[in-house]
Amino acid sequence: MWVNMHTGWHDIKKISPKVVWNTMFLLFFSSFFPYVTSLVSQNFYNEVAQVFYGVIILAVTTFNTLMYRSLAEIPENNKAMTFFMNERKWISYDIALKVLGLILSI
Repeated sequence: MWVNMHTGWHDIKKISPKVVWNTMFLLFFSSFFPYVTSLVSQNFYNEVAQVFYGVIILAVTTFNTLMYRSLAEIPENNKAMTFFMNERKWISYDIALKVLGLILSI
């Protein structure tokens, strides 16, 4: 996640309030990683713990995608638009695999 953020933000010239809010939600949901990882490790066969972990993963992925999209919407960030357009196909695959994993955990 750190490498992707560094790569995505390297050439950013301007941000908007939408970028700030998406980034704040991304960081908020990322802060749950230690808790949900511990919860799943202690209750591995518990469906509620597995679903909670999957929901956090999907929330982080969603707000990460929204953050990059909102960066790409700003005209001064031409390279961010290029980066986001190149990664869009992989983002779709990533989300599909995470949803499949969430469904299989139930």
